Amino acid sequence: MLDPCTGFGRIAEAAKVAGYTVIAADIIDQGYPGCLVQDFLDRKSTPPTVVGNPPFNAVEAFASHALELGARKVALLFPVARLNAARWLKELPLRRIWLLTPRPSIPPGYVIARGEKPGGGKTDFTWLIFERDTPARQRSTGCIATETSDVKVLCVTSGVLDEQ
Repeated sequence: MLDPCTGFGRIAEAAKVAGYTVIAADIIDQGYPGCLVQDFLDRKSTPPTVVGNPPFNAVEAFASHALELGARKVALLFPVARLNAARWLKELPLRRIWLLTPRPSIPPGYVIARGEKPGGGKTDFTWLIFERDTPARQRSTGCIATETSDVKVLCVTSGVLDEQ
């Protein structure tokens, strides 16, 4: 799995704890051990899975580039408030939209660098899940994920409710 926007390594560390082999990369060295300093949009190859938190104005470019390079699955964080204007999503193989609840606090890197404790976030976030070769009829129009011991995810896929 590649985290192309590793920053301070929160996603990379969570993936490692879950048992994934992680390639950490970022355009700026934030001090995460083993992180490659590179611009993801200049990469010529990628592993089958890409998971990250790119700059929100570059999510479309990151998703498109990962899929063009051959990634099978791409998961990118995105603010919920921007979904209604993200018309570009209809052009990509969006499979699921997972809303994060409870609301995570995702402060800017400079807040973490100053050693401040994250908390009190007021922005809602979602994971945009893209899967290569997802037929248009199976593309997602909405999904809710909750953080509980027995997670039940309800997805609306082309107007049909799926339980996962």
